[in-house]
Amino acid sequence: MQADAQTGLLVECLIMAPFGLAWLIWLHHQGLGHFTDSPAAAFWLFLAGPMTVAPLVLFSWAARRMPLSTIGFIQFIAPTLSFVIGVSQGEPFNLTRLVSFAFIWGGAAVFLAAAMHRARAARRALKDAAGPA
Repeated sequence: MQADAQTGLLVECLIMAPFGLAWLIWLHHQGLGHFTDSPAAAFWLFLAGPMTVAPLVLFSWAARRMPLSTIGFIQFIAPTLSFVIGVSQGEPFNLTRLVSFAFIWGGAAVFLAAAMHRARAARRALKDAAGPA
């Protein structure tokens, strides 16, 4: 059975919601829950779900309108930002990490160069098919 991305996300959330609720109830009965600590805590914990789902819904909406090759390339942004943040916060950065980072972005550069080459070839083919102007 096929479903679009938003429907799939809704079904996943509906399936997982009872387990999450049971876990929250168990935590509360063990004295480990924080939902009733203060109105501010309840407010932020209540919004945690929608704040998590909103980017997923927006991504699935946008992903249907973009080529998969573009989405794949954009997926390099999050790990790179995490890498930069980690290094700026004191994460050890040695030669092995530098080499692996260079290989990852080298692969991305090869992919980008091939995509640009294909796009130029397609433009040339369209221009040649249109004939002299």
